[in-house]
Amino acid sequence: MRTTLSIFFLIFLLGSCAEDQKIFQPSPHEIIICGNIYTGFTENNSRIGNQHFLPEGSMISFYAQGGIQAYNECLTLTNGNWNNHQLQWSTQEEEARIKAYYPHSVSAEPALYNEKGELTDLLICNKTFEHGTPIRLQFDHLFSLLTLNIDQPLNDKISAIEITPSVAVENILWEQGKINFTPNHPITTVLTQNNDKKYTLIIPPAENMSIHLKLTTPNETIDAEISPHSYLSGNQYVCNIKSNNQTGIYNAEDFIAFCHLINGETYGNRKLSEFGITENNQTTYFLQQDIRFTTEENEQITSIGSSPENIFNDYFNGQGYTLYGLSLQPSDTHNNNSYALFSHIGANGKIANLNLSDMTYTNNSKLLYGGLLAGINEGVIDNCQIKQAVMNANQTYIGAITGANLGTILNSACENIEFIAPQSSVGGGIGWNNGKLLNSYVADCIFREYKTAAGLCFLIEKADITNCYTYRTRVTASLKNKFYALVYGTNGGNISYCYYQKPSNDNNYIYSNYNTQLKDNYAYDPETMYTITTKESLVVDLLNQWIEKSATTYPDYQFNFWQTAESPPIIFILQ
Repeated sequence: MRTTLSIFFLIFLLGSCAEDQKIFQPSPHEIIICGNIYTGFTENNSRIGNQHFLPEGSMISFYAQGGIQAYNECLTLTNGNWNNHQLQWSTQEEEARIKAYYPHSVSAEPALYNEKGELTDLLICNKTFEHGTPIRLQFDHLFSLLTLNIDQPLNDKISAIEITPSVAVENILWEQGKINFTPNHPITTVLTQNNDKKYTLIIPPAENMSIHLKLTTPNETIDAEISPHSYLSGNQYVCNIKSNNQTGIYNAEDFIAFCHLINGETYGNRKLSEFGITENNQTTYFLQQDIRFTTEENEQITSIGSSPENIFNDYFNGQGYTLYGLSLQPSDTHNNNSYALFSHIGANGKIANLNLSDMTYTNNSKLLYGGLLAGINEGVIDNCQIKQAVMNANQTYIGAITGANLGTILNSACENIEFIAPQSSVGGGIGWNNGKLLNSYVADCIFREYKTAAGLCFLIEKADITNCYTYRTRVTASLKNKFYALVYGTNGGNISYCYYQKPSNDNNYIYSNYNTQLKDNYAYDPETMYTITTKESLVVDLLNQWIEKSATTYPDYQFNFWQTAESPPIIFILQ
């Protein structure tokens, strides 16, 4: 049986990255070659790719024409430089045209595909240097990356997926950095089923290339086609594949319809039953893939729970997908004392496994509470991450996750949030907290303008904050004395097993403490991530130890364990 699938793919633009900061002064003919940075495949619709570094001992194939002559010279990275015992600048004042490839190949005509039909991932540095100047290499991916996200029900059925681009790489003119393609011998790669639902493959960066997909299940073969498109070197292309008639939210139009319908409004002939499944008197709504919103689409989105009659008391399961590019601004008809994507989550409501990225929030109204995810939360927010956002707000209390929390927030994170709120009391995660904040973190946030602020929560009243950390919060210099690392003010409750960067001024992690139990909260050194105590401990170990020893205190919840990373230095291990 051949079944047509709905396929969506998004294009990511290649970005640039900064060069190394090493400075060398070579003699007139000596060549110094350095630089081991390479840019990852560009993601998240950003023009700036993630930077990575080739490790010591890496070997590259080095080609040069003009002021330097080299043909497939093998250079090895040693103490930060690429050794080049036999290379020199010519006596003529001529620029050098450099092509360098990683990894090195002994053969001048290496096999570009392995025995499984997979194209080898190559890095290239293609630059021209003035005569006598240091050669600083910086690499990019030569080919493109295809990522297939297959929705859970379909992924559970398949045993393998065949991927066949309509063209193949025939050869590379190494000295020119030019790729030759052939449509006559397309190459098929077979990937076996995995539980991650994500499949990646290096593909040719060719123009007008289509890609044929064949999914094999026990009962049928499903064929699909990605229509012709031009692929660029160093770019990642994401294709989301779903089976027909699967309940959930798949695109911007679906999400817009959902927002209106959940608030009791009509939206054409759409129905809420398209997006969720009802069991035991509660409906679970499913986000089935990443969605990116345009300016026009944002204008049609309405806040969920925008009035007291429409408090959200269902379950929104993001399934690990991301909403990109939301631009939140309350409408003239907004009738609530809080504002966010979910303005009010009720006591029976739950938001889980949802990511928000590249957001803007503009709200100068005199509401009490403002947040990116929730205005007021009385329910559960679990395993949600908010990254890259700007909050331009004027509410009394604001926080990236929620303005006010009377419920439970756990396994959640805020990264790279900029707060511009000169009249507000700001918490990096929560503005006013009268509930639980467990096993969460705030990292790399900029507190640019505020009345008073704190890294995790601004104010807590009989609240529970446990096993959390903050990292590299940046504060406007003139306002440092109004910022505290964890909490600004307290009235009852407890703060325990929380960690914060050693203060750069005399401020402690809390400003005003009234009858709040404080236990085992420590500063740490951001360079080492060890606590500054008599018995130094790694923060990541302490966070995991709490889960191992004390998580049973909260039998209703499952906690994400932690792992080290580059930035922020500690993140969740996501299942």
